Amino acid sequence: MSNKTVKCKTCGNEIAAKAKTCPNCGAKNKKPIFKKPIFWIFIVIIVLIIGFASSGSSEPEIDYSKPDFVVTADEIMSEYSENAVSAKEKYGDKIVTVTGKVSTVSEYTVRLSGNDDENLLTDVVLSVSSGQDDVILSLSKGMVITATGKCNSTDFFDDIEIKNAKIDTKGIEIKTTEPKTTEADKEEIIDVDIDDLLEAYSNNSVAADATYKDKTVRLSGKIYSVEDGYIKLQGTDSWDFRCIDAYYNADEDVKSLKKDQQITIIGACKGEEIFGDIKINKCTIEK
Repeated sequence: MSNKTVKCKTCGNEIAAKAKTCPNCGAKNKKPIFKKPIFWIFIVIIVLIIGFASSGSSEPEIDYSKPDFVVTADEIMSEYSENAVSAKEKYGDKIVTVTGKVSTVSEYTVRLSGNDDENLLTDVVLSVSSGQDDVILSLSKGMVITATGKCNSTDFFDDIEIKNAKIDTKGIEIKTTEPKTTEADKEEIIDVDIDDLLEAYSNNSVAADATYKDKTVRLSGKIYSVEDGYIKLQGTDSWDFRCIDAYYNADEDVKSLKKDQQITIIGACKGEEIFGDIKINKCTIEK
């Protein structure tokens, strides 16, 4: 019979290793969790789950030089509009080279539109693969580009998704990424026309951020509304529903401001908000 003993973790007295409780203080004699079989079974399961998840998430290499299909944005959108089932069977998970007109540019996504009026409500959405920051920075609204990637069928809005898209740089004048904004840049005031600022973000939000984000800007605009904490300013285009959201300082007196009044604000540009408005932070109102 084994006489192996251990120390009670509560009182420190020697007790039999197999004792369920300490005869001195009554504390339970528990095995360390790492000595329990269930602990190691749990660890093995977690490692296996992580391994399967890692292997399943890796994308196979794409041979961009050998696409399965070469189409225009109009052609692929028309096929999906005509019969989404047959189009998904044809293009789903296939490598597609598509040419279309840039409609919007964001950090990782470029949307392409067609020329056919029947496709006005649909886009080809390029999820751009990594390493193309300078290419994205160089795009602008209305530019015709070609990109290759894996067709991932349609999204919630019936837009056609192209994953891991690589943009053909032929005919694109590549701009290099500007250095990060310094404190001196923030202190310098950039005078910008409100329409130019809205247009810059409409054309390419990535390039607009490189020029204006985290920098102090001065602009004038017509008040659309005065809200609690910010003022909405309109540009001169009545069809442009985007606004400048000027978040004013707490000590600013805004009670006398009225709709359609023209004002000038100075503040830090923080880029595009979720619905396309441009946020200007810590604004002061020039008198």
